[in-house]
Order: sequence, then C-alpha cells, then structure tokens
Amino acid sequence: MTLFQSMFADITFFDVAMSLIALGLIERVVVRLPETVVGPNGWLLNTGSK
Repeated sequence: MTLFQSMFADITFFDVAMSLIALGLIERVVVRLPETVVGPNGWLLNTGSK
C-alpha cells in the first residue's frame, strides 16, 4: 500500500460529512460579520486593496 492510500484509507463518509457541515457553519458566521471585519479594510479577511 502506498503512502497516499494509507493516508486516506481511514476517512469515512461521516468524517467527510462532518467536515462539510463545519465548513458550512464557519462560512455562515463569516458572511454575517460586519464589513469592518471582513471588508476591504477588515482585519479578518484583508484583501489588500485600498
């Protein structure tokens, strides 16, 4: 068994589903944050455009 196969052999459907749910929840929280946090000059997602 190669390294690639052994790394991903233990991942189950439940692991993938929980990861997708967590990402969805995090995305919802970030979308609802005010523009001062995630906007062009925000401190969380600074895009660098001025």
